[in-house]
Amino acid sequence: MLSQAPADAAAALPTCNVTSVLLVEDDEINRFVATSVLIDLGYWVDGAENGTEAVRLAAERRYDAILMDCDLPEIDGFEATRRIRYDEENRGRAPVPIIALTAFALQGDREPCLTRGMDDYLAKPFKHPALKAILEKWIGPPAKA
Repeated sequence: MLSQAPADAAAALPTCNVTSVLLVEDDEINRFVATSVLIDLGYWVDGAENGTEAVRLAAERRYDAILMDCDLPEIDGFEATRRIRYDEENRGRAPVPIIALTAFALQGDREPCLTRGMDDYLAKPFKHPALKAILEKWIGPPAKA
């Protein structure tokens, strides 16, 4: 797990007034760039390198949004989304917005993401304003700590 703060600070997350995002991206450079942009925008960021780790983190902590790569090792973003949705339903949790991050940007690539439980879609590489707009659409601007 990658995080912008030490583990003991992350444990305090539920009591803090911050807006948290789980970034699920297996490519180290993409993860670094996206994390930097998210922090610059004012979001708290945790990172996962694969779908299995994403499912575990989503079960352990309530995020305001999840940015999910579709092509991941271990389990892909679609299966990770299915498992997160299953866990939310079993726990009686409200669904967290899951936004697909994918390099597939052709017409028709958006629909499979939406029909598999994701709420929206952002093609990579994305521009800073596009990421900001999609997050604000689903969760609003980041809360100030």
